[in-house]
Order: sequence, then structure tokens, then C-alpha cells
Amino acid sequence: MSLDHPVLDQVVLGASALFDAKRTPIAAHMTVFPQRPDAPIDAAGLLQVIDEIAPAEAGPLMLSVAHEGSLRALLAAPTAPHLMIEVPGFMLTDPGLATLLHERVAQGLSLVLGGRIPDGAPADLWQLFQAVTVARANIRDALHPTLAFRLMRYLNSPGFGLSVEISSFRHALMILGYQRLKRWLALLVTSAIDDPDMKPLMHLAVRRGLVMEEIARPGGDDALRNELFICGVFSTLDRMMGQRFEQLLRTIPVQESVANALSHESGPLAPFLALARAIEAESAYDIREAADTLMLTVGDVNRALAKALVHAHSLTKG
Repeated sequence: MSLDHPVLDQVVLGASALFDAKRTPIAAHMTVFPQRPDAPIDAAGLLQVIDEIAPAEAGPLMLSVAHEGSLRALLAAPTAPHLMIEVPGFMLTDPGLATLLHERVAQGLSLVLGGRIPDGAPADLWQLFQAVTVARANIRDALHPTLAFRLMRYLNSPGFGLSVEISSFRHALMILGYQRLKRWLALLVTSAIDDPDMKPLMHLAVRRGLVMEEIARPGGDDALRNELFICGVFSTLDRMMGQRFEQLLRTIPVQESVANALSHESGPLAPFLALARAIEAESAYDIREAADTLMLTVGDVNRALAKALVHAHSLTKG
């Protein structure tokens, strides 16, 4: 499988999502950093991995490669139609690259401009780009939805079809089972929430939970993985409600380890949450530091992220 491809040991992967003004997901975003700046990335291997973790049916993927030589190799390689490649503006003074971009766009490649086109670059290059990125702020700092987290309300609604009233999240786990509840949480992103401002944070929360769970999978501790998933899913709750976790968790009982990670950034779950946030921020330095804290290689983290993205897609499709 490509999820075990050696290229995952050559790179540091960061992943997030982009939303439109209506808070609808419009594209996934991934940044690829080389593990060693002097070593080119295997472009063919990278595309093979991407084909599996971000298939066309999952929607557009905007790819940013933080290595000039590897980016050039990627631009020259055959790519799937849903893949959009980000090209930094500073590279556009190279006439050879400009020619390659014209050729590849004519063949159907979608390009995104990173920053601005320098004054010395040909003016006609503007027409090659479908979008422009200036700065990417982490979604958790950009959105401030105000509605309450309506977990119990949905679980206890007639449409959900339960014969007993759910009184707590632990009760929901007991009645529904972990796998069913997890799938419901994922489907909630696209079907059960009617407030558009909440969708990006719910999308982020479910994927964060899956990433945290997958990072711990090799350890074989089912209880830990379940707690990590719940921690990730609840980790945006403070922003949804505009309240501190200390106050929120008085009415939503969770395991002590989850509460400590959310309220105090302490305990055994906190390093996993820090790593998930670093991945979403697409920060190579922070990803490496968080991986070291958990005594993981970056390759381990990349493989966990890849599997979590595949899982996230499987939960929400169909």
C-alpha cells in the first residue's frame, strides 16, 4: 500500500482544510516539507500517496511543496485533475518555469499563486492561476461560532430513534457503541448541523479526533485511542460556545484525562493534542517537536495522518 511508501520518511506533512464564505469545505490543503533541505522529495512517490489519501471523490486538494527542486519535479509530473499545486510568486521570474507552467495549464493542471508575482515576471502569468493565497490563518483562530454544542439534543431527538434518554457522553458510548457514535459524529458535519458557522469547527474536530486516535494505534491501547478521539472531537467546544473548558465540562462529563488535556493542556493526552494542532497549522518545526515529545518519528506521524485522512473520507462518503 502507498500508505507505507518510503516517501513518508522523507517529508513532514501538514494538513488542514479551506472553507468558503458560507463555511462549506471547498478544498483540503496540504504542505509538504522535506526532512532534509538538501534532499529532493520523491515526486512520483508523493503523488502515489496523495492518490490514496486524497482521492478525487474527496474533493480538491491544494498542495504546497516547500522545496523548490521537488516542486519543479512535481509540476512536470502527470497529476490528477482535482490536484491544485501552489507556486510561490518569487519563482516566476524564471523563464523556463514560466514556459513549463503554460504547458501544464494547457494540459489541465490547476495552479494556485502563493503570494504575489514579482515586478520582473511576465504579466501574462496572472492568467495561469485559479486562486491566490496570501496568508493562511489557522481556522480555529479565524472562526467564532456562538451556538451551543448540541450533542445531547440530537441524541435525544425523536429522529435519532433511541428508546432511552441519553444523559451523558459516557451513556452515549454505552448505548451506541464507540464505532456507531464515531460515525455519527462524522456525519454530523455535513447533515445534522444547520448552523453554517459551526461546520468548519465540527469538520476540524472530527478529523482531529481521528488523527489523534491513529497516532496512538500502534500502541495497541484501545482505551487510550477512544479517549484521544473524544478529546479531539471536544477540543473545539470552547470556541463553539464562547466559554472556557472549566465551565463547559461541568455539564458534559468526560474522562479525567480528557478534561485535563482540554482545560489545562496537561496529562497523557495533551502531547497528542499538541501534535494534531501542529499538523493543522502546517508547521514543520512544531510537528517535529511534538513528535519528539511522544518519541515518534516524523514518518510515524505521516503514516498516522495518512490513515486518518483515508478514514475520515470513508466515514463521510456515501
